[in-house]
Amino acid sequence: MDYSYSYSNGFYRHKGDSFRELCKLIENANDYLIIENTNSGHVWLEPNILLYDRPKLEHINKEALNASMILLGNGSMNVEGKELKKYIENVKQFIFWGRYPEHIELRYNDKYLEYDERTINSIFVGNIENPTQENFRKDKTWNDVLDIYHMTYSQKHIFTKDEYITMLQKSKYGLCLRGYGSKCNREIELLSTGCVPLITPECSTDYGFPFIENEHFLRIEHPEDVQRIVAETSKKKWAYISKNCRNLFMKYCHSNNAFKSILSNIFDINY
Repeated sequence: MDYSYSYSNGFYRHKGDSFRELCKLIENANDYLIIENTNSGHVWLEPNILLYDRPKLEHINKEALNASMILLGNGSMNVEGKELKKYIENVKQFIFWGRYPEHIELRYNDKYLEYDERTINSIFVGNIENPTQENFRKDKTWNDVLDIYHMTYSQKHIFTKDEYITMLQKSKYGLCLRGYGSKCNREIELLSTGCVPLITPECSTDYGFPFIENEHFLRIEHPEDVQRIVAETSKKKWAYISKNCRNLFMKYCHSNNAFKSILSNIFDINY
């Protein structure tokens, strides 16, 4: 596997978090995998499979379109996938990831909190870093219906990684608003903690693994739906979805299994 770990300047710069960080964890979990840094700006599975990990298609270049296959992380096959298929036939979806995979996996081993142990009914902690995010996150009425709602307008987050994950672990439901792409790292972070995602219409649910309504998430359309969901969903149903979320994360997104999941996408194998 070849990838560009970190660029300090330029259009293809990357902080080395999210999927780039997960790649290192995958390498550690699989003795037969070797990751090498390249000047590509993309992540490649040799010899010529592109693991496209950017939020939108703006980083697709001539090099990318020479791939034998493109696996699409963010977005969906109905939108970004359809656009890519104008140029390359072999396009498929693959897994997604949290912002800090190593930390998420470490905290996954914490004690799982049951329904009555979670003191926060609903939560959203997010940031607006660009006009696209602002367009989908500008509705301030979410603040009126969530137990915890924090929206910041800068590159700096108000909570540490530990504080953030701890809040999710203590929460029953987590609001999902789309980010720069139609997916957000938040969804995977919610899965890992068993905090049931509340998916809004603009969020893509097109993953390279089963992500199913009433099995792994609940749908909402408007702020007023939040309190209704909290009131109407039984403890039994919540526990069913919450534990499904945890299992889904481990089976497909945790570094112990992520490479097997990626291979299953490439070869169309269900496991």
